[in-house]
Amino acid sequence: MSQLDDLDFADDMALLSSTQQHLQQKTYSLVLLSHQTGLRVNPEKCKTLRIYEKSTDKIRVDKATLEDVETFHYLGAVVSKIGGGSKDLQNRLTKARSTFCRLRKLWSSTSVSQHTKIKLYKTLVMPVLMYGCKTWSMTKGDENKIDVLQSRCLRQILRVKWSDRITNSKVLETARMEIISGIIRKRRWKYIGHILRKEADSGCNTALTWAPEGNRRQGRPQTTWRRMVEKERMTTGWRSWQHARTIALNRDEWRTSVEVLCATWREVDR
Repeated sequence: MSQLDDLDFADDMALLSSTQQHLQQKTYSLVLLSHQTGLRVNPEKCKTLRIYEKSTDKIRVDKATLEDVETFHYLGAVVSKIGGGSKDLQNRLTKARSTFCRLRKLWSSTSVSQHTKIKLYKTLVMPVLMYGCKTWSMTKGDENKIDVLQSRCLRQILRVKWSDRITNSKVLETARMEIISGIIRKRRWKYIGHILRKEADSGCNTALTWAPEGNRRQGRPQTTWRRMVEKERMTTGWRSWQHARTIALNRDEWRTSVEVLCATWREVDR
């Protein structure tokens, strides 16, 4: 059974375990090895998040116990107990709205051209919204939320009123932009291409097929990132990740395939 942990950053690590005893053992090993290299683990900054866990025993670091939380920030993203990317997506939407509102005077200025405003929107607002978007597990409702925000922002920049009865497609055409849910999907598959070109035993490739131990609750499984991309992969005719990997090794072919497939998905969504 392959293990999946993230130890890339000394000040931001993630340990995954299916039992409390296993997690305590991992934590003890991490503390021990940190001391040997001159590093010290701060218990106040360490958190534990339990998913479908019946045990209430606390994880300990030295003589301190770690706090149990419902959500925490990891590398700029919000990780939630309920899983998925809804919490992180909502966090990004809130920050993007705030950034856009702070630039209200710019959008209403008559001394700045619409072309410049669109460029500033792409430079200042879109990166805030799309940070970490490649790893979001998105439903149709999530895609609609970000598309609505994009439409409202562009309508304000272009001074298009709701009474003008101009469609969102026409607004995007005027701004010379793609629908943002399509941009996110394209970025996601370009990112997957980078993963598939890495070594087969790399952590990223392990995550594509990795399954945690233990049992989940009864009922319909939640939409996860892996289920989402596997469903999209099957619609393309790529029967397995190995099949997709053979295509990804040719960067030009992969880039062309992603462009064609994302265009096809947009037509299906309509």
